[in-house]
Amino acid sequence: MFIVDDKNYAQSAQAITGTMPLSAQGEVVATSGSTLVQAPPMVVETSNATGTQVAVPVIEQVGSKGKVYTGEKTSLVFDNADVRDILRLIAEISDLNLIASDQVKGNITLRLIDVPWDQALDLILDVTGLGMIQERNVVRVLPKETIRAMKESELTAEHTQEKIEPLVTEVIPVNYAGLGDVSV
Repeated sequence: MFIVDDKNYAQSAQAITGTMPLSAQGEVVATSGSTLVQAPPMVVETSNATGTQVAVPVIEQVGSKGKVYTGEKTSLVFDNADVRDILRLIAEISDLNLIASDQVKGNITLRLIDVPWDQALDLILDVTGLGMIQERNVVRVLPKETIRAMKESELTAEHTQEKIEPLVTEVIPVNYAGLGDVSV
């Protein structure tokens, strides 16, 4: 990793753009009288063919935090493929019982090399706005909005059921009992 600190360049870049130039580590190159601001980390990569250096931003990992993928590694390379066909292929690779809703539509272009099939499934579902519900040994694939609506209706039904159930008040008369003998 290389850090370039060219004060003349830093000053001219600030004068032209009105912004602070960044170092290769994502830190602001300070010039006199300026305020420091933390920028995203950058990695400097050197191209073997030309010998030029390019600052590439470090991509933050998002999605399923802490999830461990245990599926068999597979490679999927498709251009403008139907999502239902890709899901069918993953179901065959993984020996997974999968049902795709009629609402599952669209095309996807992907290039995944040596990726566990369960991670590939999560990525494809996330990119296409889909989600899955696992019921025993069957996975249902639906749009995320549909899943959210289903969960909301289940919660509403449970809340309504609690309101509908009758409350029972029972009075038990107690005669000739001491305070220690009676407990709730």
